[in-house]
Amino acid sequence: MLSISIPKQSKQSKRNCSEDGIDTWLSAFAIGIRTHDDEWAVYAPYGLDDLLDMKVRPNRKQITKEIYMRMVSSYKQRWPAISVEDWHD
Repeated sequence: MLSISIPKQSKQSKRNCSEDGIDTWLSAFAIGIRTHDDEWAVYAPYGLDDLLDMKVRPNRKQITKEIYMRMVSSYKQRWPAISVEDWHD
């Protein structure tokens, strides 16, 4: 069984919409879901393959290599089965 935790993300600046914030997340986590009048909308700018394949790829839109390496080190400790793509300069 795969255990998934979904922490609350900090609110984005009012000038950015939710999709702009999600665009900066790592692909495996860049998924937004909302409902309106009993209809579900999914926003996944990089698709769902990385989530389903447990693959983490760098996203250079907002983080540095050092931050990415620290994040994936923590992910590997929590989820040993994930695969992590290297940060290529």
